[in-house]
Amino acid sequence: EEPDGARAASLAAEQPPQPVIPPPPAAMGGGNLQKSQMARARNAKKAQSGGNTGGGTSGAEARGGDTASKMAAAKAEREAAKKASAEKKAAKEAKAAKDAAKAAKANAKK
Repeated sequence: EEPDGARAASLAAEQPPQPVIPPPPAAMGGGNLQKSQMARARNAKKAQSGGNTGGGTSGAEARGGDTASKMAAAKAEREAAKKASAEKKAAKEAKAAKDAAKAAKANAKK
């Protein structure tokens, strides 16, 4: 039998050397300065878009507008969609009737 030190040395000699793996790059990267700069740029872009955002009285007034005209426009849109749906259904039924008549005529010839 080999002594413990010799056994460990022979095991070390049998195994290939382990490669040195560098640590993975950090997912977030950058420090607080970079994060602050990106946040400032993002907020400046938001401010330039000037959408009707924000809370409070000014935001509510900007978003509000003429409710009656909005409701009338929505109603007209629904009516138009309903009319288009009815036309599509009528065309589909007419096609089905035409196909049924064509099939009945073909069956009558047999």
